[in-house]
This record gives sequence, C-alpha cells and structure tokens, in this order.
Amino acid sequence: MYKFLIKIIIISLFVNTLAVSSLTYGADLSEDVSSGTHFEILLLNAYHDGYIWSNDLKKGVMDTLDAKFSNYSLRIEHMDTKNINTEAYYEELYRLYSMKYEKDTFDVILSADDNALRFLMKYRDRLFGNTPVFFCGVNTLEAYPHLEDMKYVYGVAEQNSIGDTVGAALRQNPDIEDVYLVVEDTVTGKSTKSNTLKVMRNNYPQINYRIFENMTIYEIQDAVSELDPKTAIVIYAFYAVDVDGRVFALDYPSRLLSEASSVPVYSLYTFGFGTGTVGGKLIEGYTQGMRMVEFMSEYLSNGYVENRFIDDNSINRYKFDYNALRKYGLSVDALPKDSLVVNRPQSFYEDHKLEVNIGFFMLIMLVVYLATLRSQVTSQTRKIESAQKELLEAEKLASLGRLVAGVAHEVNTPIGIGVTLASHMEFISKKMGQAVSSGNVSKTEFVNNIEELQETADHLLDTMEKASELIRSFKRVAIDQVSDEYRNVNMCSYMHEIVNSLRQEMKKKNVDVRILCDAEVEVFTHAGAIYQILLNLIMNSLKHGFEGRENGIIDIKTSFLQDETEKMLRIKYRDYGVGMPPNVLKQIYEPFFTTKRDNGGSGLGMSIVYDLVTETLEGRIKCSSAEQAGTEFIIDIPIKNGHETE
Repeated sequence: MYKFLIKIIIISLFVNTLAVSSLTYGADLSEDVSSGTHFEILLLNAYHDGYIWSNDLKKGVMDTLDAKFSNYSLRIEHMDTKNINTEAYYEELYRLYSMKYEKDTFDVILSADDNALRFLMKYRDRLFGNTPVFFCGVNTLEAYPHLEDMKYVYGVAEQNSIGDTVGAALRQNPDIEDVYLVVEDTVTGKSTKSNTLKVMRNNYPQINYRIFENMTIYEIQDAVSELDPKTAIVIYAFYAVDVDGRVFALDYPSRLLSEASSVPVYSLYTFGFGTGTVGGKLIEGYTQGMRMVEFMSEYLSNGYVENRFIDDNSINRYKFDYNALRKYGLSVDALPKDSLVVNRPQSFYEDHKLEVNIGFFMLIMLVVYLATLRSQVTSQTRKIESAQKELLEAEKLASLGRLVAGVAHEVNTPIGIGVTLASHMEFISKKMGQAVSSGNVSKTEFVNNIEELQETADHLLDTMEKASELIRSFKRVAIDQVSDEYRNVNMCSYMHEIVNSLRQEMKKKNVDVRILCDAEVEVFTHAGAIYQILLNLIMNSLKHGFEGRENGIIDIKTSFLQDETEKMLRIKYRDYGVGMPPNVLKQIYEPFFTTKRDNGGSGLGMSIVYDLVTETLEGRIKCSSAEQAGTEFIIDIPIKNGHETE
C-alpha cells in the first residue's frame, strides 16, 4: 500500500510538471516574437505541388509570413493525398517524416486542408510532441468531434457560402426549383454534401436539392446539358477525384460543366471561377492561408487566443463573371451590392472620359476663343514644364522634356497662321461693312469678298484641325494611360476586326494584310492598347513602307512563347515594303521624329507604340529593317491571369 501511494505521488508530480510546461509554452513564444527570435515553421500541405488550390493557399501563407515576421524559416511538405489516400500510405508518410525530422524541431506547424489535419491528429504527438498546430482549408469542424480535446491545435474552417450563393441566384431568377450540386465523393466531398444539405433544408425548403451521385464528370456533363434553364441551376464545389479514380485539375471539371450546361453554373470556390461559371460567394485559398498565419501571429504575440477555432464564412467574397451573366441573360443590377464583377465592359466615354472631355474643351477653345489660344498654349506649356520637373525628380517619363519643346514648336506654327487668317477675315469683313454702309458695293465685289472669306475660313479650319490633332497626339504620349480595361481577347478574330476597320485605307494603297494565327490564341490583355499598336503599325506601313509602290503585303502572326520565367504572347508584324536605312531605324521610337514632316507627319506614332508595349503591356518590342527588304516588328507581351484561380 505504501509503495502504491509513492507511485501515485510520483505520477502526479510528473503530470503537474508537464501541465506547467504546457501552460507556459505560448508565453515563451510571445517573448520570442517580441525579441525577433528566428522561427522554424513547417507547412504540411495535404495535396501535391502545382495543385491550384494549394498554390493559392501557399502564396497566402508566404505573403503573410513576410508581412508579419522578419526572421523565419519555412519548410513545406506535400502529402499528395489527392493521388493516393490510404491508411497504409499515411503509415509510410509517418515513417518517412520520423526519419526525416528525427533531429529537427519546429516552433509551429501549419496544416493545409483536411488530410493534413487528420494526419497530424493521429501522428503529431509521436512526430513533433506538443508543437502548436494551426490549420486552414478544413471543410467543416463537425468532421473532427475530438479536436477540442487535442491540445495546442487552432485553426480556420472553410465554411462554404452555398446559402448566400443560392440567394444570389434567386435574385436573378425567383423561379428556381432545382439546385444540382457537383462535388467529388471523397471524405471532404461527403462533408460538403452533408453541410450543404443542412443549409438547403433550413434556408430553402421549397427548393429541390439534388446531388450527382456515382457519375463520372463526363456523365454529369451530359446530364447538365438537359436541365431546364427556367427552373434549375448547377453549383460546382470541387471535383478533383472522379468516381473511377481519375484525378483532374480543379478548373477542368468546371470548364466542362460550363461548356455543356444549359443552365447557369455557380461556384463555391475560386478555382471554379473564370472558366465560364457565373460565380457566387467564393472561398479563396489565398485568404485561407492568410487568415491561418494571422491567427498564428496573434497566438505567438499574446501567448493565447480566446477562441481556438474560426468557423464562419465572413472571409468569403461575392465574385461574378460578366460574360457568364450575359450568356444566361442574368442581370448585373440584381447582384448583391458588394459583388466584384470581372470582365464588365465600360462605355467608350467611361473608358476615355479624360480624353473626351479635354478634346471637347480644346475644340471649343479653338473655335470660340481663337484670339486667346496662343496664351492658352503658353499656359499649358508652363504647366507641362512644371510637371516635367516633378516627373524627372521621381524618375518618371524622363522624355517629357523633349516633348515640351516639340509640342510648343509644332502648335505655335498653325496657331500663328490661324491668327493671321483670322485677322485677314476681320479686314475683309470691315471692308465689306464699310462698302455696304456707303452703298457703293457692287454685286461682283460682294460675291468676290464672300468667296475670299469662305476660302480663308476653309484654310483656318484646316489649320485649327491640325493643331487640335497635334495636341491630342501629344496628350496620348505625355499623359499617363487612363484606361485600365483588361479583358479576354481572341487575337485571331480581334486582328481581323482591326484590319477590317482599315480596309478603305488599304484599298487606296492596294495593300493586302495576311493574318496568320491559331484560332485558339486567346489572352487576357489590354484590348485598347493592342488595337492602338496594330493601328499605328499598319498606318505607318501605309504611309512610309510602300511609298512609291503600287501594291504591298503585310503579315501579322501571333503565337505563344515560353520565356525563361513566364509565358508570353508574341506578335510578329512584317511589311514587305521599302524598309529603312540604319540612321532612321536608330531613331524610330523618338517622339516627334518623322521623315514626312512636310507631308503632315507628327512623329508620334511609333513613340506611342513603344510606350504602349513597354509601359501599358509591360512587354518588349524589337524592330529590324533594311532598305528594299521590308520592316519587321517582334512584340512580346507577358500573359496575365484573367481571373483568380485555385
């Protein structure tokens, strides 16, 4: 009995020691954070590297770590459980990590997605002791009834917003009777089915909620093509693992569904968005990773958190695709007020409000206030010179200085002529007035004076139009780009549209444009910039490239190019014209450089092209030419993402 009591006392002391050690762990870390101690962090990712959702989540983790911590090391393990998910595999991972991290210790373990958390719940203590675990990407906390009992585990659940998404769909179409859910039949998928069923029954008992069960994605594709667009919608959750075991990229099933569906396809996650789906209130991998690290930072700073788990959909966002809304005849005005709508087109005035307003103002000034235009130009020149100094100090638009002198010279000439013509018109008017007042005017003299006034007015209008065009051209070079409109552009059809808009000009020169492209070359880009670039190149060829020739050919070719770091769109433009000598080729992009100034050339066309390529599109342009051998431009433009993906 005495020995038994001794054992009880020893065990109690040991347990109390562990408890005290555990309770002070967070406080110790708090001191480390404040002192800038180096942190060792392990990110256990449930899926494979390159998986869209995982990549977005990892980016959220790393961006937030960089923002919150100045001294840390991050190691990442990819468990690859989308491709293999068995208990035997988890045992192998346990043995691998036991050997790999036998001599390593971590201050914090980050867990991404359900399979990683399940693994840590089973093996954390054996592998890493009581190291704190912070998780995200977990479909529902209800799948982990014993999570509360596990010490030093904290995290963020990814509660979907199917209720809000269905609500947004009902605002578009109040006659919806059937909602079809597309989700894989994995453990995570089953949890999603259960949660969404509960939400639908509680919030929309009048709607039939259906799930595509025991069907491949291709069978589901056939099924959605036969749904009634008046009363049904489809909601895509995730479908990386098919019922036959095949593993897909997350955006592939959503693309198949959008292409085949006769009804709108809504999304629950960002990886289903931008492939033809309408949208919805979406869970974002990036936000999940970001919130997990913020939660971890709060814990490390304070030594504790009041609530161990965050389980709401407050970080989800409404996002919709304008093109998909239009496809199904859905109204943008009926969307929730805080919705983000991508691919929404703007009117020409909205896109070019500054240019239209300034142009209209300048036109009025040229016609109505001709006598004061010289002082206005002088005033604008002083403003440009002042802006030049500020921009040079900020190392922006260093070439503005050359433009100031050029525009002052170019504009003053037609304005001076205009004032002279106006004075002449005033002289003739006074002379006619005196003759009429005295009654000594003949019909012939009156007609001659009228004709002279008409001819002088025509010259005046031509001169002012030239001045107005010079000012507009100068603005395009000197003023920052005001239009940020980006959209998906099919380069083949878009180039045909541009060429068709210039068909009359090409007929005059007997020039044929051959467009060489793949119909599938589609990119998300600044459409207005592409239009302006090709417009200027073609007009430059028509004006200079085929001078002295009776006909000509222009080739425009588009293709994709894999650079060392990114994928590029390449536009190769070639005219088979007279070419350029080396001294002209060297100055081709300089503002106001032209070989046709006597024929009305302003020298701004190629300068505008260069700025659009290098500044607006962040690309590069290369020109090669030789006399009588034609001219070739090669333009490489980085391809941007048109939507957030997972």
